[in-house]
Amino acid sequence: MNATKKSLGIGIVTALSLAACGGSQPPAPAAPPTTMAVAPAPAPEPAMDTAAMAPEGMLAWENNFDSMDGFYDAAKDKTLGATLMVKDGMGMLTESGKEVWGKTLIIIPGIDFSKGPMLEVVVDKVDGSTWGAGVAPNPWKDAEYKKIVTGEAATGSKTFDLAELTGWTDTREINLALVVEGDNKTVHFDAVRIRYTK
Repeated sequence: MNATKKSLGIGIVTALSLAACGGSQPPAPAAPPTTMAVAPAPAPEPAMDTAAMAPEGMLAWENNFDSMDGFYDAAKDKTLGATLMVKDGMGMLTESGKEVWGKTLIIIPGIDFSKGPMLEVVVDKVDGSTWGAGVAPNPWKDAEYKKIVTGEAATGSKTFDLAELTGWTDTREINLALVVEGDNKTVHFDAVRIRYTK
């Protein structure tokens, strides 16, 4: 009898305690969301401009007219018909012969025409004249002289495909001719260079 009362008393106290806490059972855990939040997709990166990043090509040869070294003109061979003066990084080629045109020559060793050589000529100024360029084997052979450009009046940088314009495919030492066209006229060359494209 005493045990039964004690047990009932404990049950009543427990019930009252639960009621005071607001209920007879602890609150159920919140249900998980039925859908998961998805992070927004990253914005696409801009396309890479591969053309702008393309290399210019391997430099095979270059002359910036820092000196007369290597050049031949009418001071060394009157048949060339033009005089070259180098000053302040500029090559000033003046017609000075019997014809109305003349040239200066420089020998360039070991150009590999299988590598797609491109000739770049940079002209700063033309004195009422036009200009040209050409190549020939070394030793010079008139019969194998190849005109690359003639009658050009534009300034700035001009580029020419040597392999296509000559038809050569081997490796050879060449004479590069820079030409001034016009009686007593002058062309101001800023630089000449050859780059491989293959």
